[in-house]
Amino acid sequence: MNNIRTIPTYAFQHLPNLTLLNLTFCGIRVLEENCFAGLLHLRELVIPRNEFNAARLPRETFACLPSLQLLSMAEQGKAGEYPTGILEDLSELRTLSVTSQGINLPDVYGRLPKLDTLILDGSVNDLTSQKMSRITADTFAAIRDSNVTTLIIRSASLVNIDAGTFSNFKNLRAFIVYTNKPLNVKKAVFALGHMVNTSIDTVVLDGTFHYDIIYGLQAYDINYFCDGPVWKNLKHLSLRNVRLATFVPRDVPCLSALQELSVAYNHMTFSMPYDTGKMHHLPQLRIIHISRANVGGPGYIYHYCHSSIFRFQADDFFPRVPQFRRVDNSTVPEETAKEYTYSPDVFLQPAVRYIDASASNFKHVSRVGKVISFSHPNSVLILNVSGTHILNRVNGLLVGLTQLQVLDASDGVVESIHPDFLRHLPLLRVLNQSHNSLAIERIANGGQALRLCWDERFAGVFWDKLRRRLLEHEDENTEVRSQPAH
Repeated sequence: MNNIRTIPTYAFQHLPNLTLLNLTFCGIRVLEENCFAGLLHLRELVIPRNEFNAARLPRETFACLPSLQLLSMAEQGKAGEYPTGILEDLSELRTLSVTSQGINLPDVYGRLPKLDTLILDGSVNDLTSQKMSRITADTFAAIRDSNVTTLIIRSASLVNIDAGTFSNFKNLRAFIVYTNKPLNVKKAVFALGHMVNTSIDTVVLDGTFHYDIIYGLQAYDINYFCDGPVWKNLKHLSLRNVRLATFVPRDVPCLSALQELSVAYNHMTFSMPYDTGKMHHLPQLRIIHISRANVGGPGYIYHYCHSSIFRFQADDFFPRVPQFRRVDNSTVPEETAKEYTYSPDVFLQPAVRYIDASASNFKHVSRVGKVISFSHPNSVLILNVSGTHILNRVNGLLVGLTQLQVLDASDGVVESIHPDFLRHLPLLRVLNQSHNSLAIERIANGGQALRLCWDERFAGVFWDKLRRRLLEHEDENTEVRSQPAH
């Protein structure tokens, strides 16, 4: 904390060309009248996590910011509603983040004609958010004629979302909820299904703050509540930490347009039969997120996502049982071909290009022949297995990823890899080995233009850029040219 305490009048008058001002967590208690005067070109003002009382702000606090497009002022230390009309001069504002009970919603929508993203932020420590345990149609009654396309709610107490909540939304395309209470996911999905809008493309129901969001949610539950025209264009679905028990593509035919699915932080502990004929129900799926997914358990465990099937063998409890077909021996090192007699460990829909399996529990992955085999042909360009110890476990050999360009194997205690590691990854361009003990001389690239990376920042901005690139480009042969942080 910087302990600035007070922003005086005309504090920034000599910075007329400033476009972004971030004063997060600075201990600000007072914003004096005209404190932002002179910032004619300011586009983003970020002042959350301070200590000023919203009710005591001068009504003209933001009147001198004609170019402002983003205003973030949530999580203030003192509760209070913002003065009526405090935002009425922000005709260019597109994104607004405020404490959930700190703003009068009709006042917001009536005076912000270009607003398209509304973030109602009631943090875990924000007592005002306790009022927002339930949202109904009345909560957003003023939104009927607004241009809001993205609604994000971060609440410490949200539990119920009534069926008619979204009946007034005509332009909503993304609904995102973060909560630390046991949110009724089925009711939330059912409420979205009653929207007039039929173009929603993003739904996030994230229980990261609370472990017991819902118990035993299964794919057929999702299909039952997602039925209807609202879901036909859904492209992004996140069910993070909602205790999802199973996810089988054939159970969710209503999600046929899905491009990105996250089932991270869930416990996939239900056994299911393997069915090779049901891998086409999510044909558009391109990105998989199973980060920190615990897929342990007795017997054969099948993890279905992005039209892919991840098969995990719990041989601590059951002996191996041969599967339906043998792997093509030409894809397996000669010394292990004889003993590797099972189907691939990972079955992939050909459209899948990005797999995020970081920090997942892979302790029951196939241990035969020190190989992890991927079905082929496939189009996987990016694989994140950081924090899994997966390369160390199989001595560093991945088979079948002939299109792979980026591999993050950081935090894996990797000390050695198989001599044929790169022979099976002919197009690999970037290998992240941060926080490993692998010596550079252990990697013989055989003339490949391989870039080694030991920077822990790799997994942040770089991964997000790659994800966006894959979603924006439809060409199956798109080459990843983004550069990681040094």
